[in-house]
Amino acid sequence: AKHVQIKYPKNFFNEVVLEVKNMAVDDFIKKLEAKGILVGIPLKWFYKDADYAASVLINFTEIHKKPDIDSLVRAIGELQ
Repeated sequence: AKHVQIKYPKNFFNEVVLEVKNMAVDDFIKKLEAKGILVGIPLKWFYKDADYAASVLINFTEIHKKPDIDSLVRAIGELQ
């Protein structure tokens, strides 16, 4: 994907860490908020090392249905 990749692609349950590419994490979050999507938490809030500077933790629960996830993926793909 142009703007994200999964940081740890091995097995995960309902949380995934996305590595944001080609834009600042704060811009990524704000642009998705402008589309009505609260995407997740920037891990730089909790980890000060550079390894997490561009990482966002997102969470999926039983309230998120396939159309919700499809909307998130589509919105990320539309980012400029």
